[in-house]
Amino acid sequence: IRLFADYLTPGSDNYLYDDNGVRGGLSENESFVILGDMNAEAGSGGVDGAIEQLLEHPRVNDVKPQSQGGQQHSPNNGNSQYHTAAWRKRVDYVLPSDDLIVKDAGVFWPVDDEPGSQLMNKRSASSDHRLVWLDIVK
Repeated sequence: IRLFADYLTPGSDNYLYDDNGVRGGLSENESFVILGDMNAEAGSGGVDGAIEQLLEHPRVNDVKPQSQGGQQHSPNNGNSQYHTAAWRKRVDYVLPSDDLIVKDAGVFWPVDDEPGSQLMNKRSASSDHRLVWLDIVK
């Protein structure tokens, strides 16, 4: 997580270099999307402030994709619509740069009567992480 944050922050990126020896991260005018399983949720323990380095970064648009399946899975949790893992956390992210326009977003977590819901019921049928997606334009 820190690597991504440093890659986006001029002055914090001097230890990064590419195959040609060019140092630094992204220039300030480059668009980006950071995505993946960070296994970290803001305010949820772990390394304090780790995921916040990205979620609160001035260049990052912290889109919060939602699902009805997450709500159905944990109806008594006020943040369940944002969960991306069966263990009731938002730990998987698609984080676009703030210059990209997000048209739509979601977490693939079908409710019981929707196609694909059988994949959510058995751990052996799929991952305990849910697919997070965004539709973006520049």
